[in-house]
Amino acid sequence: MTFINRLARPISLGLIACLATLSLSGLKAQADEQGWVLTQRSSTLGDQYVYISASGVKIQNAQQGVGTIIHAPSWNVLFFNDKTKVYYPMGFEQWKAKLANNKKIPRANWTRGRTGKILSLNATQYVMKNNTPKTPNEWVSAEYWVANDIKVNPKLSELLATAYGTPDNSGVPLRLTYKTSAGRSGTSLDTYREQQAPIPSSYYSGPSGYTLAKSEVDVMMSNEHRQIMDDIANDLGNTDAKRAAQHIPDAGMKLPNGKTYSKADISRFVDALKAHQTGQNGN
Repeated sequence: MTFINRLARPISLGLIACLATLSLSGLKAQADEQGWVLTQRSSTLGDQYVYISASGVKIQNAQQGVGTIIHAPSWNVLFFNDKTKVYYPMGFEQWKAKLANNKKIPRANWTRGRTGKILSLNATQYVMKNNTPKTPNEWVSAEYWVANDIKVNPKLSELLATAYGTPDNSGVPLRLTYKTSAGRSGTSLDTYREQQAPIPSSYYSGPSGYTLAKSEVDVMMSNEHRQIMDDIANDLGNTDAKRAAQHIPDAGMKLPNGKTYSKADISRFVDALKAHQTGQNGN
């Protein structure tokens, strides 16, 4: 996976909770159908709040401005960035295929476990065991909880199951934890807050007046990231990797999920990219 692709991969929970609460007051004024607002932390997307109802789902990373909307009747996907004012649409089947081809998402057989509570929500547990891991980072066990009280459209359920490599059970994912063969424990997804709320259909319309991005990865990039990558690309095309690397900030680059790549990490990527381009030109 290239560095640019990794850009597509936590902010204050207090901020998220506050923004979700403020948004609810606006939702009630133009309600169309009953739904839920969840505050969740994703290992790939960072902290986010999720608006969900029978008509669709809207996922928003408030600090980064990055959002995703999936809604009826097409269930196509819209990626957008409120800070950079760009968007990128993608068809349902195209996005599902991309998710299915993601080698980092484990595909396993899950067994239904016990029932319990996640916050105030009734939930069902699913568990998996992997007795033959091939790499230190491969999961040897995992535990997945879905909300029994929040049902979604089968089309949306398909995407959720494909995205997390979990059972397609028409429930909303609440928590996904795992342990690797090296003994490391991790959390891919967790839910910190839930609240029922009326959701307006207009909430799934998406922004207007935004510029079409080149890809869903491009949507994830901040203006600073985009300028840095454009400068690097220009210098790679005109001169050499050393000049291209001069655009990298000394502190590195902080990605949407809060992870920072050092200047050395990015320089190695630039060197590898330049070497690849040189090899192609020599053929």
